[in-house]
Amino acid sequence: MRQFIAIFFALLIAPQLINAANYTEVYMGGGVAYESATDFDAGLASVVHVGLPIITRGQHRFAVEGEGSYSLVPASIHKSDLTTMSVAAYGVYRLNVTSRLYLKPRMGVLYRSYSLKSDALEIDGSGSEVDLAFSFGGGVHINRSLDVYVDLAMIDQSDLMHFTLGLEYHFVFY
Repeated sequence: MRQFIAIFFALLIAPQLINAANYTEVYMGGGVAYESATDFDAGLASVVHVGLPIITRGQHRFAVEGEGSYSLVPASIHKSDLTTMSVAAYGVYRLNVTSRLYLKPRMGVLYRSYSLKSDALEIDGSGSEVDLAFSFGGGVHINRSLDVYVDLAMIDQSDLMHFTLGLEYHFVFY
C-alpha cells in the first residue's frame, strides 16, 4: 500500500514541476534484456519505457519513468519455464559525464506477475508481487535525439535481474 501512495503523490506533484520548465521533453526507449533468475538458465525479455524529465539543472536531470517488460524466451530449468511480466514506475537521476556519455541510476516500485510451467513435473502455477526495484545504467548520445543505453535492474526481495541493451529517442517541444 505504501508503494501505491508514493506513486500517487509522485503523479500529483509531477505536473506542477513540468509547468515550471521552459520546455517539455518526452523520451521513449526499448531494448532486449538478458533475464536472469536464481537456479534458472537465463532467458530474454523485451523492455520498453517512457520518461519525462521534471527538473534539469546543468549536467543534472531528475525524471520519472514508466517501464514494462515481458519474457520473450522464458528462463528455464529441467524442462520448467518461468515467464515474467512487469510494470514499474521509477524516479531517475541522470548525470551527463561528458557531452556524449551519461550515467543513470533509478529507484522505483515494480509490479511483477510470473508463471511457472513444467510439463515434466506437472506444475502450472502463477503469482504476483509488488516490490522495490533498483537499476544502474548509462548511455551514449548518437545524435541530439538518439541514445544507445545499457541498464542493470535488480528487484528487491527477489532473484530476478535484467541486463538491458537498447535505444532511446528524445522528443523535445519548445
